[in-house]
Amino acid sequence: MADSRLRRAAQSLRDPWSLLTAAVGAGAAWALALPAVGVGAVGVGMLGVAAVVAASRSGSPAPAERPEPVLRTGTPQFALVGVLESYLADLTRLQAAAPAPVLASQATDAVEAARAARTVAFGVAASVDALDGALDQAGQVARQMTAVHKIAGPVERMLIRRTELLGKLTSAVDGVGELYTKLLELSATPEFTGDAAIEHGPDPVAEVNQSLDAIRDAFAELDTAARATTARLNSPEQL
Repeated sequence: MADSRLRRAAQSLRDPWSLLTAAVGAGAAWALALPAVGVGAVGVGMLGVAAVVAASRSGSPAPAERPEPVLRTGTPQFALVGVLESYLADLTRLQAAAPAPVLASQATDAVEAARAARTVAFGVAASVDALDGALDQAGQVARQMTAVHKIAGPVERMLIRRTELLGKLTSAVDGVGELYTKLLELSATPEFTGDAAIEHGPDPVAEVNQSLDAIRDAFAELDTAARATTARLNSPEQL
């Protein structure tokens, strides 16, 4: 069993999707002007996440999964996905560090929530990519028209939709960073929980649970919004 887990972990480090994930995280870190050491750490962290996930899988074949969309590089949505990837790596390392009992269940829940958020974030980023592509094509149409105002309505609605999706994705990713920070506090001060928290301020465990609920709600809303955007783009008459 241990050998098979090690083999799966090693294979994950050669898997092109694992390498792409590492590149996404490192690219986002570079786009955010992090130091070179930080960029490398993010990339290595992405590979670590892939290895941990692969090693923990059972020997049975995984069910068929929809492939992740290929995102446009150098865009705000691409950078946001990379930031979320780095938070997932941080949370995974925190979970694997054998935290105190008071932190163990919260760390596990946080990793699961971040993994689900990652899937949604890819879908949202792909929807924004699709809007960018549609707006580019609309710009080409506008340059050929003598009455540009006739397409002003759909163009404005696509721009508004793009702004809304990016704003909500930014806020949701920030929520994951907030959750990670609260877990860091909980790991550093496990004694200030339960009755002790009453004397020292808010209960860190309660705050972590509130952040978890907020993240789940935010990404569920984002998933619905992204699906609606995709449906509209597939039915231009609804724009």
